[in-house]
Amino acid sequence: MYRVDVQSGEYAVMNSSLHLFLAFLSRYTAIVEEHSKAYEPTVMTLEQAEAKLEAFRRGEIKPRLTQKEQSGKDEAVKQLRLFYTEKDPVSLLDEETWWSVVLEQLEDELL
Repeated sequence: MYRVDVQSGEYAVMNSSLHLFLAFLSRYTAIVEEHSKAYEPTVMTLEQAEAKLEAFRRGEIKPRLTQKEQSGKDEAVKQLRLFYTEKDPVSLLDEETWWSVVLEQLEDELL
């Protein structure tokens, strides 16, 4: 399976098969949903800050990940990389492949 840049016409390998692409995507999605943080702007009006504080007091806003939760995400991403390497080594052929970039962004907490 290939990724194609429609503007340049360049293409690159993503996975050996559609089945593996869907398996990778499913595991990636599960990690993002379980471990990603929702960031909000830090610049607020007084009214926005008061509303956010009240939402926090009501329990609607949860504190950021603890160190234990972060280490859980780190382990999940490590296992994801191992799964990708074992199931489809072509998908991580070099640091510019699609999944190599995605994993790097997960490890750097950009996703």
